Amino acid sequence: MAIYLIDKRYSQLAVQLASADEEAKVVLLQEGVYLNPRELAGKREIFCIDEDLEKRGIQELPQGFRKISYDDLVDMIEKEKVFNFI
Repeated sequence: MAIYLIDKRYSQLAVQLASADEEAKVVLLQEGVYLNPRELAGKREIFCIDEDLEKRGIQELPQGFRKISYDDLVDMIEKEKVFNFI
């Protein structure tokens, strides 16, 4: 299992690689919270950082997306392999 940290800049490559990993956990950071939910179709676990959502005025998440804090992300990173696309 692996975590894919995704910002908007490298999102196309990141989503392509995450799509090939059936157990991927996708975390949208910074401008990545603007990604079209359809680009992430089929991913079981998609997380958005609550602070990044708040800074960008996003109040509602697409169905299946979950809010987490940066502290939660640190806990996840300690347990999983990480691919960084930020």
